[in-house]
Amino acid sequence: MDYKYLFEIFDGSTPCLKEAFDYYRVEFKIELDYENSIQEIQTGKYYAVWVISGHGSSKFSNGVNSNLVGLFITCLIQYWKCGGSFVLW
Repeated sequence: MDYKYLFEIFDGSTPCLKEAFDYYRVEFKIELDYENSIQEIQTGKYYAVWVISGHGSSKFSNGVNSNLVGLFITCLIQYWKCGGSFVLW
């Protein structure tokens, strides 16, 4: 998914993700790399983690340490086992 579709209306009528979260009064934070994502998940401040993946935006790959993929997945599994919710999209 291109980063801009999180914040911008896609075709003039389809709401973007931010609009949906605002409608339901859900606060959210976006992390674009594994290291910061792991740190945020470990804070315990969140009841849900959404992992949105896709091609089309270089923002998601700039400076990403791919060696942390395994640790990120382990962190998600532990988060889920402790009662957290996560969505793969």
